[in-house]
Amino acid sequence: MLERWEAERLDNVFGDGRTKPFVAECSLVDVAEISPSDPETERFVVKSLGNPHVTEFSLFNEVVGNLLARRLGLNTPEPALIKITENFAEAAHSTVARYSYSIVPGTAAGAAFLGTGLLPPSAGVISGDTLEQLVRIYAFDLVMQNPDRRVDKPNCMVQRGNVIAFDFELCFSFIFAIPAADPCDFCSHGIARRHLFHSVLSSALSKVGIDWQPFLKSLKALSDEQVHNITLSVPSEWATFAGKIEQHIKFMRTQEARIELELHRSLR
Repeated sequence: MLERWEAERLDNVFGDGRTKPFVAECSLVDVAEISPSDPETERFVVKSLGNPHVTEFSLFNEVVGNLLARRLGLNTPEPALIKITENFAEAAHSTVARYSYSIVPGTAAGAAFLGTGLLPPSAGVISGDTLEQLVRIYAFDLVMQNPDRRVDKPNCMVQRGNVIAFDFELCFSFIFAIPAADPCDFCSHGIARRHLFHSVLSSALSKVGIDWQPFLKSLKALSDEQVHNITLSVPSEWATFAGKIEQHIKFMRTQEARIELELHRSLR
């Protein structure tokens, strides 16, 4: 399900981000048909242990959240597991030390690098097709309790007419909620009104209406086996809360009517 790549060369660091991810050129691991003289390489945005605020659980969220989003019809950068060797960490040290951290060898979370010069979606580029993409992203973030897509931190870009969502490290925030809130009471979670697309979707709801069914059908179609296989695709040491997340998704799959009602209510 997930390709494994090895970081070979550090390109640059996103110094403005909270976790200060870095872009690395990586080679595909364990692919016999690729010639050693002509290896396949790609660039990935990488978060590893050692990056500020990065934990094993946030790495789990980054990859599993991305995989679930793709299953639910969101456009995302291709996720991958990235092998960080001691040699790479040592070679990168002088660069990342300028940002006050050190990369820890081991397995990291990666997402395909989208390139530069991309901008977040704005009201001026929203068409009918784009509206459906915004609806899926908004619904995903509320259902999976991801508070990390806001006006001040959009975490999505427009590329060739597609809205691409990234940064899933704060998904599943219900894990740390004390006391636990009703999973479907989106208005009480504090995510909806701060969401990047709350205003535009609230306006769309009053003008043309919103169809939540494409997202809800994708959610209902997720099987227990599919979700379990997704959580099994990452290193076991990341997956401390995998069981609770699987139970959350299993419950939400049975709440189609309630979710639709609460999504509407969250925009009023």
